[in-house]
Amino acid sequence: MISLKNDIHSRLSLHCHGQDSTINFYVRNAVQGLKCGKCGGFSGLMSDHIINACDELFVHISLLLSGLLVHGTVPDDLLVSTIVPIPKGKTANRTALSNYRAIALSPIFEKVFDRIVLDQYCDAIKTSHLVWF
Repeated sequence: MISLKNDIHSRLSLHCHGQDSTINFYVRNAVQGLKCGKCGGFSGLMSDHIINACDELFVHISLLLSGLLVHGTVPDDLLVSTIVPIPKGKTANRTALSNYRAIALSPIFEKVFDRIVLDQYCDAIKTSHLVWF
């Protein structure tokens, strides 16, 4: 796992300056993969806020994600998800708890980071014996 962390950090490092950096490219690609109109948890930010933002925001997101990797820690606000019950079907009995499934509304920045990691390491994750899902 340490080698994976180091590889991620080296791929996302800011070896260029400004908006042409490698991590900005990854952030842009990840943001383009977000679905419109999705809520980002308790923060109130929606995917549309990030999708329609100016390029300067990508620099700040890049710095945030780089900082998380360099320091190896994540702020508590990025770890909080909101659990929302969703009925399993339109005709399901809504008074029975077994007819609901739970979804987690995660912060937008966490979704961007997850998409970057999945885009870069999808093949390695699928073939890894360490993955349980």
